[in-house]
Amino acid sequence: MKLADVQQNYDRLARSYDFWNRWVAEPLTGIEALRAQTVERLELQEGDSVLDIGCGTGLNLPYLVEAVGESGRVVALDYSEGMLAKARERVRQSGWSNVELVQGDAAVLADVGGPFDGVMSTWALGIVDDLPGALERAVEVLGPGGRLAILDLHRTRAERGLRRCVDPVLHLVLRLSGVDSKEDLDDARLRERWQEGKTFLRQTLTNVGEEPNVGASGFLFWGRGHT
Repeated sequence: MKLADVQQNYDRLARSYDFWNRWVAEPLTGIEALRAQTVERLELQEGDSVLDIGCGTGLNLPYLVEAVGESGRVVALDYSEGMLAKARERVRQSGWSNVELVQGDAAVLADVGGPFDGVMSTWALGIVDDLPGALERAVEVLGPGGRLAILDLHRTRAERGLRRCVDPVLHLVLRLSGVDSKEDLDDARLRERWQEGKTFLRQTLTNVGEEPNVGASGFLFWGRGHT
């Protein structure tokens, strides 16, 4: 999805995003457990620093703040100011003093600082127009031995399970709501993009692992940067 479309669509969706996460994404995918597993793969310790790319309304923040503790640092980036406004409200209500929210492009990662002990992204990088650039920058901001974890979809149609039946309807809803474009929902295109992306990550990181999820249409990928 082009940056201008990301900003326009997700600014509009910000108000209802948490509703869709709770009542659609969670029943269909078990997204909350997957978020927790993604953070676990970072193996964060008290006082560590971590970057969340494509943070949206801040749904990963509770897991990250708990993992790094009060002495740690959490930086969350998103291109949509509407999404960040919701994330700011979440931070304010929770009283987190060690969370920084940054508006920016995932393929650039300007103003995030670093290096980080952990870098993660959940269901965001797959729609980034410059996916190769985003993956390169994610690796570049890792500190020596830092860990990267990505939760995303590499297929737009599940191979098994409930989603196989509901995907055609879900795709229509996603397109009409603006969450995804027709291009984003192109199964062959998405599989090719992630095949190339994972090849880059396997060549760049060490201790790489991958687990399928969401009826084999999704994946959790992790690895460690070189020391």
